[in-house]
Amino acid sequence: MRLDPNFTMSYLTLGNICIDQERLAEAIQYFELYLKKEKSPQAAEMIAEVKAVVEGLKEEMRH
Repeated sequence: MRLDPNFTMSYLTLGNICIDQERLAEAIQYFELYLKKEKSPQAAEMIAEVKAVVEGLKEEMRH
């Protein structure tokens, strides 16, 4: 991310690692960074999936 902050796949990878480690708040942060930075029309499906994951994580944290 330091070398290329616009390489959005790194945010997805870190978000998934955080989920695996049950660090949900951090995962949400990385996924939201992905959503903020990813502007490619080709990524529309992935963007929709990440939005759904973020909403699911937020719901899980409320319980």
